[in-house]
Amino acid sequence: MKLNHLLIPLAVVVAGVFLAGTASATYPGSTNGRVAFGMNVNGNIDIYSSLPNGKAVQRLTSDPGFDACPAYSADGKQIVFCSNQSGSFEIWTMQQNGNKQTQLTHLDAHATFPDFSPDGSKIAFDANGVNGDPNDDIYVINSDGTGLRQLTTDAGNNDYPAWSPNGSLQFRGYRSNGSPQPPAYR
Repeated sequence: MKLNHLLIPLAVVVAGVFLAGTASATYPGSTNGRVAFGMNVNGNIDIYSSLPNGKAVQRLTSDPGFDACPAYSADGKQIVFCSNQSGSFEIWTMQQNGNKQTQLTHLDAHATFPDFSPDGSKIAFDANGVNGDPNDDIYVINSDGTGLRQLTTDAGNNDYPAWSPNGSLQFRGYRSNGSPQPPAYR
């Protein structure tokens, strides 16, 4: 299981939230500067939001599954996240207050680390196990759950996609020999 694959970046984000004092969001939107993060409380990892100084923490998910990897839309009205509440790790969205949780992907795989495009129309994420492929590849889906498209097919792992404010997509790529590649741009 790729739990460590999820927890290490998650721990860095949570530590940054509580240790940094203040932070800037990629897309400040209408979130009033709130940040979203996954946190383990009593053995259950759920999504929370808080002010950048760590105050005013709000729990956004409460199912017994693993909910993490949250990212706000540019307008701050939606959060995209990964969850295994349906049995496999899929990509979900919800309103910024945790309401209207909707499963977007149905890959029966391991989809993680989603990010909204700057205009909110698309979501990039990485996934492995799609059609039996063990490699992590980058996918893009429309924010309404239609139009799934695979962007990478390399014989290595491509993960952690992130949109830049100008609409380009970056991700980390590792080839099958384990050597890192510079960030790719699409």
